[in-house]
Amino acid sequence: MIKDYIGVLNEEGIRKNFILIMELLGEVVDYGYVQGTSSELLKAYVFSEPVMIEPAARGLPSLKLPDNKTISSMAAQNSIMAGEKDRSKKNEIFVDIIEELNVTFSSTGTVQNMEIDGRIQMKSYLHGNPDLLVGLNQDLAIGKTGNAYGSVVMDDCNFHECVNLDEFEYDRVLKFTPPDGEFVVMNYRITKEVMPPFRIQPFMEDAGAGKVTIRVLVLGLGLVYA
Repeated sequence: MIKDYIGVLNEEGIRKNFILIMELLGEVVDYGYVQGTSSELLKAYVFSEPVMIEPAARGLPSLKLPDNKTISSMAAQNSIMAGEKDRSKKNEIFVDIIEELNVTFSSTGTVQNMEIDGRIQMKSYLHGNPDLLVGLNQDLAIGKTGNAYGSVVMDDCNFHECVNLDEFEYDRVLKFTPPDGEFVVMNYRITKEVMPPFRIQPFMEDAGAGKVTIRVLVLGLGLVYA
């Protein structure tokens, strides 16, 4: 919610937008309980203007592009309020597919347990909240039923409250009206064994006098990190 208003959540952003953040928390927290955190609904009650932070102060590299056909890598870090008064600003929506891989390796380097936690994350700057359709892989299977070759098997998944699932069961299509700001359209979990992008190999050596030297090598994509 705060990222939607100030663009990026860091020390500099909090310091420059302290009054705005306090106003947001005052609207969201009621008698110690968190109420609605929708950035779209809060627009009617929060009137402080965000103080934008320069890219260099965000602690993130600014990618210089060779032409003007590609949007800057920092565009998704902007505040959703920055263009409210300028209705000529382009309609934009950013989509990220983020996956976190959790792997347990044995002492010999073999995989003992693997789990992928993923999400489809969006940040919307669209005017008028139009209906959107997102098509997923037709071979997507939920649960342990999908064992066909080439199918994508998810153990479970859940969706944002704005998603209409009427067409998902048969066509694997997500239909939704995106709220302003950042939100997660879909969370999913996969425990099917896949080839990890790296391997971990531990080595233990007796260094004498009650000392042991432990080296851990991370091997992947032709690179070795010790």
